[in-house]
Amino acid sequence: MFYWYNEAMKLTREFDDITAKDFFDYVENHLIKEIEETTGKVIKKKDIVKGLRYVKPIEGQQPVIITLKDYKKRKVYASKVESGNETAVTSYRVNPTEKGVEVEMEMEVSEYEKIKDSLSKFKRNYYETVYLGRMQKQLGQMMIDISREKQGLNDPKDFLGKKAMEHISEKVNEKLFKRNDKKEKE
Repeated sequence: MFYWYNEAMKLTREFDDITAKDFFDYVENHLIKEIEETTGKVIKKKDIVKGLRYVKPIEGQQPVIITLKDYKKRKVYASKVESGNETAVTSYRVNPTEKGVEVEMEMEVSEYEKIKDSLSKFKRNYYETVYLGRMQKQLGQMMIDISREKQGLNDPKDFLGKKAMEHISEKVNEKLFKRNDKKEKE
């Protein structure tokens, strides 16, 4: 289910076999990794608090400033991303269910909010559909990644059928190299 609420886009999904702990472990681990990769600063989970801020340099563009707007472990994570005069706020609210969790993702993009009233209904619906699609894809990918981590498949290459794909790849490479070797000899 998705709907508009207070000028922001909201998407709600239920996920079985994923707990609030699983969700927040994933978010925290990825945040720690990103901060270390972009700033060189090493932080721990206890350092993740409301107000945490870091700058992510982007080659050839203005740097991105990321601020943790709200953080309540196993309940709420909200970040604000600023670049120039553009701002995007993304939040996740997690509620336990009988089978897993309900995750409510909300996004507000300042540039879109400024122009949406001037757009035709068709264009506004188009942009809203694009944003909702991106949100759905992002949330879905997060859940896939969390499930994979729970199964010990941390490396994206560790998927079912990996050995079969490696075997096929080897065979294809062998044939390609044999063809190239024959051409070179001729």
